[in-house]
Amino acid sequence: MNRLKAAELLWIIRNPDKPLNHNDNPNRAFYKVEENIKYLQRTLYPGLIVMDLEIRDHVTNWDDARAGKNGISVMCIWDENSGRFFFYDQFNMEEGVAHLENADFLVTFNGKNFDIPVVEGFCEKKLRIHSHYDILEEIWKAMGGYFDGKWDARYKGTGLGPTCDRTLGQTKSDNGDGAPTLLEQSRYAQLYTYVTQDVHLTRQLLEHIMQCGYIMDPSGDKLCVRPYEELLSDRPISQ
Repeated sequence: MNRLKAAELLWIIRNPDKPLNHNDNPNRAFYKVEENIKYLQRTLYPGLIVMDLEIRDHVTNWDDARAGKNGISVMCIWDENSGRFFFYDQFNMEEGVAHLENADFLVTFNGKNFDIPVVEGFCEKKLRIHSHYDILEEIWKAMGGYFDGKWDARYKGTGLGPTCDRTLGQTKSDNGDGAPTLLEQSRYAQLYTYVTQDVHLTRQLLEHIMQCGYIMDPSGDKLCVRPYEELLSDRPISQ
């Protein structure tokens, strides 16, 4: 698939009832909105992964947590190539790092300011990430802010749970502060369910952004965010 065809496909998804600006595509009937998200996943970014992690110890200092000093209880990765979840902990984190570094595209929610620095601190190495789309970064930038890790009152309500609740009608079952308690109590099923849910919601939010181009902001208005596919402009697309 070349970039022109990819651009046409994305345009048709967002404008299913409008003709293209140039000669209409004779295969238009093939591009059904309901089918295109899966089609795009197979053709535009077969090397995409979605990642989230939970820390091991209770947080008393967030700078220490970001530096990996609180450890990692579990890291979860959804891999589009295999269509399954992968889990990594202290015993196989080297494999998890390889998974992150070998992926063509990484999608996170606040991964640039938290998850990736945690992994780097925990493993004591700088990760080589090819392309990283951080949905929270795009939300803050669309709101006119800077993604420097510094909290501002205007960002209240932009977390994963509230954003998915407003945009998708889905939300988180808990917050990450409870993950260390789940680990202490050996409630591993709940811990893994929690981190998997975060990855699933991040992936669902990505699909919504691809299809609609916006999320619902804290005031309840549509907020247009930079589309994920712009990251494709500097990288080869699978044929």
